[in-house]
Amino acid sequence: MSRALALIFLSLSMVLVACPTDGGGGGADDDDDGGACSGAIPAGAEVVDGIVTANTSGGVYWVCSGGNLTVNSGNVEMYVESGGAVTGNGGELDGYVLSGANVTINSGGGELHVEDGANFTGNSSALTVVNCATVDLDDSDAPDPGCP
Repeated sequence: MSRALALIFLSLSMVLVACPTDGGGGGADDDDDGGACSGAIPAGAEVVDGIVTANTSGGVYWVCSGGNLTVNSGNVEMYVESGGAVTGNGGELDGYVLSGANVTINSGGGELHVEDGANFTGNSSALTVVNCATVDLDDSDAPDPGCP
């Protein structure tokens, strides 16, 4: 009997390792980085400190505190500071979201690295969300002046 229990336990352990589950993301595919994530803001990023709507591909946006970016289509790379806001309504969205940022993705794909403490809602099953304990953004090549 104990040998049968051991085999059942071993089988269940292998299933849990092969098929991990996570706690949510509103339909988005969530991954857990388990620690720090890092990225670099490129020199060609557009600084968003007001209201900007993106309707074309190829945009790179650095969303500052108080900035508001709406993405309706296209391939967009974004770096969202604390206090910045993004609404994604389509397109391919890649980038980083810092603690204190407000981001809602209604549709679209891509991969976002989201720092603990960000107000993030992902309603798109095509979006991959990487949960990060911290996000470190290198702004050494970022536009100057950039976000305050």
